[in-house]
Amino acid sequence: MAFQGGQTFVRLSIMGTPGGPPLSGESSEIAAVRADALRAASDALEWRLTGERWLTIQQVVAAMAAALETDDLDALKAATAELELVGPVRIVRIGTPPVVPPPPQVRDRLNRLVYTLDGTTAGEPDEPE
Repeated sequence: MAFQGGQTFVRLSIMGTPGGPPLSGESSEIAAVRADALRAASDALEWRLTGERWLTIQQVVAAMAAALETDDLDALKAATAELELVGPVRIVRIGTPPVVPPPPQVRDRLNRLVYTLDGTTAGEPDEPE
């Protein structure tokens, strides 16, 4: 993460390599990585951040979901670490944009990720009445 002129820039890269260690199976390493990802995604649902940071988190959550879909353990580890780094900070500068809970689209993606990591699948969203 870099700060320039009052703006925050986060470098997102391709995380992991296709064909890395698979996420399926019962190894303790896989269970630990999935548990870390679950904890990070669950924590993110409670965060209050600026809108700009939520956009970054949306990209990181997409990378986590892609890692799960491609069964790539290394990519999930990297994306989980990225999510933790983009999380809230203790010190907030005067004049920074207000912090808000996750926007609905990000909250939905995080919820789906939590359900997937928890071993259940998220259902289709309900139709508005």
